[in-house]
Amino acid sequence: MAAGSVLAGRRSELAAVVNVMTGETGPATMLVVGEAGVGKSQLVSAAAGAAGHAHVLVLSGWCVWASAALPFLPVSDVLRQLGQVDEGRLVESVLSESPRYVRAEVGLLMPELDDAGERPRSAASDGEWGRQQLFDALRRLLAELARTRRVAMVIEDVHWADATTLEFLDYLLAPGRAPGFGVVLTCRSEEAPSQKLIEWLERLQRNAHIARLDLAPLTRAETAEQIALLLGQRPLEQFVDVMFERSEGNAFFTEQLVTSARADDEDAGGRGAIPAGLRSLLLSRTARLTGAAREVIVALAIAARPLREQDLAVVSGSPGEKVREALRDLLSARLLRQPDSAGRYQLRHALLGEAVGSELLADERLEMHGRVAELMESWGDTTMAAQIAEQLDGAKRPGKELRWRLIAAQHAEAVYAWNEALAQWQRALALWNDAPDTGSVHGLDLVETYLRAQTSAEYAGDVVGGGLAEEAMTRFAVTASRETALRLYRAVGPTRGKASVQAGMDALGMAIKLGEALPPSLEYLTALRQYAGLLNLQHKLSLQRPVLASALEVARQIGNRAQEKLLRAELAWLAVSEGNDEVLTELESAVQLHVEPEDPPIEVLVTLDYADALRTLGALDRSVQVSLPAILRAEEHGLSDWWAVNALRCVACVALTERGDIDRATTIIDPVTDRNPTQDTRWLYVERATLDMCRGRLAAAAAFWDIDQLQPSAEDESDMRGLRAVRRIELDLWLGRAGRVLPEAFFVLEQLCRSDASTFGGSLLVLALRACADDAERARATGDTAELRNAVHGGDQLARLLAGAKSDPFAERRVPADAHAFFLSWQAESGRLRGASDAPAWPEAAVAWDALSRPHRAAYARWRHAQVLLASSRNRSAAALLLRTAAAQAVQHVPLSNAIGVLARRARIELSQPDVPAPVDQPVHVSAFGLTERERAVLGLLGRGKTNPQIATALFISPRTASTHVSNILRKLDVATRVQAATVAERSGLLDE
Repeated sequence: MAAGSVLAGRRSELAAVVNVMTGETGPATMLVVGEAGVGKSQLVSAAAGAAGHAHVLVLSGWCVWASAALPFLPVSDVLRQLGQVDEGRLVESVLSESPRYVRAEVGLLMPELDDAGERPRSAASDGEWGRQQLFDALRRLLAELARTRRVAMVIEDVHWADATTLEFLDYLLAPGRAPGFGVVLTCRSEEAPSQKLIEWLERLQRNAHIARLDLAPLTRAETAEQIALLLGQRPLEQFVDVMFERSEGNAFFTEQLVTSARADDEDAGGRGAIPAGLRSLLLSRTARLTGAAREVIVALAIAARPLREQDLAVVSGSPGEKVREALRDLLSARLLRQPDSAGRYQLRHALLGEAVGSELLADERLEMHGRVAELMESWGDTTMAAQIAEQLDGAKRPGKELRWRLIAAQHAEAVYAWNEALAQWQRALALWNDAPDTGSVHGLDLVETYLRAQTSAEYAGDVVGGGLAEEAMTRFAVTASRETALRLYRAVGPTRGKASVQAGMDALGMAIKLGEALPPSLEYLTALRQYAGLLNLQHKLSLQRPVLASALEVARQIGNRAQEKLLRAELAWLAVSEGNDEVLTELESAVQLHVEPEDPPIEVLVTLDYADALRTLGALDRSVQVSLPAILRAEEHGLSDWWAVNALRCVACVALTERGDIDRATTIIDPVTDRNPTQDTRWLYVERATLDMCRGRLAAAAAFWDIDQLQPSAEDESDMRGLRAVRRIELDLWLGRAGRVLPEAFFVLEQLCRSDASTFGGSLLVLALRACADDAERARATGDTAELRNAVHGGDQLARLLAGAKSDPFAERRVPADAHAFFLSWQAESGRLRGASDAPAWPEAAVAWDALSRPHRAAYARWRHAQVLLASSRNRSAAALLLRTAAAQAVQHVPLSNAIGVLARRARIELSQPDVPAPVDQPVHVSAFGLTERERAVLGLLGRGKTNPQIATALFISPRTASTHVSNILRKLDVATRVQAATVAERSGLLDE
């Protein structure tokens, strides 16, 4: 990038950007933000020139207004520039020092690497190239380049960046993964950003290693300096006043005004972000252009990308010498940027291109789009398929556009850019609908295009997927072959199942019937697996196993190891759900089965089975440890919005919530619950409402339930209704609305207790009985005998439901791991319902919950136990100890903490206690306490008297995280204060390690 701009003022800003590029001082990455024309590109260009004088290689990429559908466009620019340095010798040198896979991965974006490998470029289903591997290859290439020579990277206009480029920058710039070279990004401040860009910018600016530089408009003095530089002499003050008034300090506007020495005040409007009046101003600068100069300007405006001199000659139809002369004139008139290292030219500003394009006659625009398309086709670079398709769209050549749309869609799939792939598939479908007689194009027919579009929509979390499948079914089911009909019924089954499980099963049942008469296939296998999933929703676990077993046999027949891995995991998960914990080793074996090539969606589903099984077995920490890395990998593969990834987030959230780590759970759920819930995301919002309840945001939690319109039907999804009932009932209980929860609870429990899933009904039974006990306590306090009879009657109804359950949910067993603890809670709530003056079950329940590392449930039991002791006026000291322990355990559960505090105040019990060391008879080895490595480090600092902020600083963690670690240490050491923890640690030899 050459420093071809006149830069006025901005001295401190220039120094800051140069420092980033040269790596001399300051952060490794900088985001330069400002309005269109304020001087971002001028600043970066000048900084690049200065960095170049310091022997820094500055590689630049540009996003253009159409790049939202062009994956990796600016990254491709960077790689092409790199490939042209020293005639390709530099990149070859770097690749020779990189791992072997880097060449093959980078070859996806650099076709000129003719020995990049024979890697295919489509197949969304096989997942042959993981996005993470592609990202890692790019990062390694750039890191190796930075070790070879001083380098910096510039990405301009990220407000137009495609989602895949944003995700790559996320990966490259993530905290703890410093790129090792300077990175400068520019972004418009006034551009209306997408939700994805807003979220990306927020994440970017939370990174302490990334600086933001906001460019304000130039002051009058700086504008005067700019005018003097442009004119080569000091301007008259009156002239400066007029220019400053009209430009308002916008450097680009000032430059155009001064260079043209005139302006048209007519407000001609303009497209996109062109300010009022600028369009006519820009056009006044180009209106005088004729011949080759005008052709070159028009070509660059239509191409919306840099072009070489010889390319411009081809597109414009002008002789080479005329084009060269035109380029000189356009550079002199400051309508073009200086050529880049590859000799490519582009318009001075994107706004200029928009203005020029808007003025073309219809036929002229069609012709120029066609020329640009033919030029780009001649390059033979399929990675530019989306750009070629856009040009063909402008040229109104639908037949050729369809082919390039299909190529672009498959290329987007290859790099896991699902949103971009969906956009290309949809455009291809629109083109196909306009030419219904078109047969196979680029190896794809119309049905395959519909189904590929549905797959991309599903992985992108887009709700249009189901509609696409239904549209294909309507159009082709009657005339389709058996093979095609199987694919169509298989495609609509899951989407119909979201509205009605039975409707989904009917469609999948038809697919299975068709598949039985055909040779074994992946479509038939998938129909069987998805049918089994709907059986699970209906609690028909005994019917689910043979269906999954049949699918596994088909997977083995067709040699699909990825599907075999998934089906083995699902069969093992099903066995765990049925109470067989001995199959956990089989599930772990399936998880560890290596499949080549890796299939990212399959890996997500397998991990979901494993994490959920671990949660069911009570291994909450392990469930979280399995879930979180898998979520990150899925996000890197573009699957962030897929329903299975959302389900994995929910599993991790439930495990963390049960562990009492509300703060950590919110970091998983809050970032993905800032929109309106959909069918595929509603469970995220259910968990968000639960977290809001725990955080004391009861009104926000209640608001979710009040407006939620996505309640499942009782007929089809009684298990989902049961889980929702548990979440909603607990909130109502904390809100003091016990009476309103019982009708819903009884309705759900009547179905649940009759089903195969009755084993998992313990939590709902206990909550319903807690509501009865709350009503009974209130009735006794007010002397309302009728309400008391109703409360006791409700408890009797619950007992009858429990007695008639298909499987006893309170039987002491390994699965679910919390069955016995819920049984003890049931007994304790039964005593509270009857008004018992003793509470033997409460301390037993607290101990049982402690053993399961469920601090909030243990705290609730101790709170209730303390209530009984204080109500009978006996053993006040024991009640005080119970309340103090409960307060420590309930630290992240605000409603429970408040209830404990209210009881303590009424009883005049101080929840804080003197720092008296707990007696320790003999040293205990660290493993007895179960401390993690991080907790040992925190304990060592705690033992030296460090505060939470000091601990956070020493270990590079947040104060909140430090506080969480301290709370965990106190719980594991069974002490109430930091001093006691330090004493136990010292006497146990923990501080000597």
